[in-house]
This record gives sequence, C-alpha cells and structure tokens, in this order.
Amino acid sequence: MRFTLCALGFFVFLGTASADIFWNPPTVRNGSARGGQVVFFPGNYNTSLPLYFCVFNSTVGDYSVQVDGDLVSSTLIKFRLPTWQFGFGSANVSIFSVSDQTEILVQPSEQFAFFFTDEWNGLSLASPTLFPASGNTSALVTGFGFNSASSYECEWTLSTTVNRTSAIVINSSTISCPSPPVPFDPFPRSSSFRGISLAIALVRDAQPVPFLNLTSSSPSACTAAPCASVSVYPVVTPVASLFVAHLPGGATIELPALGLSRSSAYSALLSSPAANITAPAS
Repeated sequence: MRFTLCALGFFVFLGTASADIFWNPPTVRNGSARGGQVVFFPGNYNTSLPLYFCVFNSTVGDYSVQVDGDLVSSTLIKFRLPTWQFGFGSANVSIFSVSDQTEILVQPSEQFAFFFTDEWNGLSLASPTLFPASGNTSALVTGFGFNSASSYECEWTLSTTVNRTSAIVINSSTISCPSPPVPFDPFPRSSSFRGISLAIALVRDAQPVPFLNLTSSSPSACTAAPCASVSVYPVVTPVASLFVAHLPGGATIELPALGLSRSSAYSALLSSPAANITAPAS
C-alpha cells in the first residue's frame, strides 16, 4: 500500500474514462482520521486497467492524500483509508485509473465527500506521571484528527465532581489538557503519600470525543469510564528548616522540619486548622 501526501493540484490527468466506467459512493461514508479502515467503492470498472488510485482532497485547505486501490472485480474496488493529518472534516474524493503512465479520471455517479472523524487513545509518554493538586499541569492527550478550528475541553472527574478545562490543540494528534485544582479534602488522611485518581475525558464542541484503546491486540472502543486517569498528589517540600506547602493563589503553610520526616510533616499538615483551605501544591 502506498500513501502519498501532496499539495492540491499535484495530480494531472490526461484523459477522462468513458461513460460506461464510473464509481458510486461507498456505503461507509465516514471513518477515523487514524486511517487503516478498508472502504469499498462499487461501480463499473475496466479490468484491463488494473491500476487505480484514490485522492482525498480537503475541503478546507490545499491538502490531499493519495492511496492505491485494489480492484476486486469489475464492479468493486477497495481502498485503505490514509492517516488524515488535517483534523476532522470532509474530503472530496477522486478516483483515477492508470494506463500507459497516463492518469485517467473515473467519473462518479454523484459528487461525494468522505468525512474523517477524530478520536483519542490515551496520554502521551511525555505527560507527567504525577500531577500536583494545585492544577495547571498539562496532560498531553494523543489521538487522531484533532482540529484547531474547534473548541476542545478536558473533562476531569473526581467521584461525582466534574471540572472542565480549556484544551490547546498542538497538532492533529496531540492536545494539551491543563489539570484543575483538586480540593484538599479528598486526599487520604494518613502518613503515606498515596494520591487520588482523577479520570480524564476529551470533549469537542460540548460532545464527547470517542476513545479508542490501542494497547490491546486489536483496537477497541472504551465502554466504561474512566477510559484514562492520572494520579494527583499533594506535595510538601522541605525548604531550609521548614516544610512548606504552597497553596493556589500564593498562600503557604509552614511547619518546622526539625525532627520531622516528609511523611510526618504531611500528617501534621493534614491535622492543621488550615488543612481544609485548599490543596497543597508543588
């Protein structure tokens, strides 16, 4: 299978197929920008011209992608969808046959645009493994078909509390999701540094973006939340002779560090009158 990325207008055809050679739109009219899905185009094809290719032209920019076809029979041809790097949206479809190095446009029975959809599949390895409870630490969400022209939000869920933060589309496969502040009360009140799990989901234009699990032997949809989560920890750091917990807004809680281990200072912080103000942060 050959995938070719090119600018619109790169393809020049020197002829048009006769009227008895044509193609019809497929039954499947949308697919993931991840690519790889096989789509069948019915029609009437010339089997003496076994070389066919399909061009997907973006309807919103000068982009196109070419993929080779497989002529199944005189009435059916199949193409494997390319990875679509231009964000979710529609692409006009053109099919060509090749004869003696001449590209011949095969006429459609009707004009047709294929729609590429977006999806997310988890967190990048470049994302932090632990998130401070003060928030504003970015998780890098990976996927396909992200479109900077749309409004994405990250949905963070702790028990029954849901917070949404505005996301930034870095490119068609990466989105930056800033974490929200987490209240102090949910943290385990013990001397251990156990954190809490914060579920994450992706929303576009107020609608959930589908999640696809790519870690299994075959890609599968997520049917039960959370599809992904991060660990959030309160952080207490020693500064000179003090343990200092930094609070959102610039406030701090200070505890004498002499004779106290980090976990002991954490326990003392939990029992302090100020413990219910807000989450300590790094």
